[in-house]
Amino acid sequence: MSLPSHSLRNPYLVLSLLLAVVAMGLIGFFRNPVDLFPETTSPQVVVVTVEPGATAKDVSDRITEVLEKEINTLSGLKRITAISRDEVSSLNAEFFYSKPIGEAVTDVQNAISRIRAQLPKGILEPRIYRITNATRALMTIALSPKSGSAKTLADIRLLADNQIRDALLRLPGIADVDVFGGFRPAVRIFVDRDKLQVYGLTINDVIVRVGERNVTIPSGYIYSRGRELLLKGEAEFKNADEIGRVVLKQTRDGYIEL
Repeated sequence: MSLPSHSLRNPYLVLSLLLAVVAMGLIGFFRNPVDLFPETTSPQVVVVTVEPGATAKDVSDRITEVLEKEINTLSGLKRITAISRDEVSSLNAEFFYSKPIGEAVTDVQNAISRIRAQLPKGILEPRIYRITNATRALMTIALSPKSGSAKTLADIRLLADNQIRDALLRLPGIADVDVFGGFRPAVRIFVDRDKLQVYGLTINDVIVRVGERNVTIPSGYIYSRGRELLLKGEAEFKNADEIGRVVLKQTRDGYIEL
């Protein structure tokens, strides 16, 4: 007996099946969750750790392997991908779909806290990124000075933090640009404790005075002919000589400079 003839002889059975299919379709339509950005990739957490001046081998031995060994103990972990370069350790922990991304981030944070004392003291605080379809990085750009260039890694870092980052943020559709790695310019101040005691000063006095001078303060707006101008008071140090002229204390005989 063919299917068409059987259907014609049993119209109520066909109608019942049709109603059942329609009912299941309506139930699925109203009960299925709706998401503007549905997750099509498994939850991933990236840990980026920077140790200024360290070679790729040192980063691998002292940072990447320590983090990888601890994160491997987490539940729901699918795989780990680790990359070690000069100064930078990047570790991508991918979890199964059953692991909520918030729980995965919390587990990674706790794992890093447990082995934080085993990591080198000179590292910057590890950065943790949750990777989803909405937050996945579009691209990663590596910058370095040309061979024979007078530019240093500190100059490249300043260039990336300012001109390049600002230019990328002005592009339509760009929400954030994160800069990591490279050298950040720094000035070290070595003080003579004996002289501090003579003048009645402490290390904290030096820190406070230097911090008070190295500031940029918004001062308001000026509206003129349809234009809006932002005013700000800049008192940031331009060079090390200006730091040396910071006044630490005023006495009857004059000023005590750093």
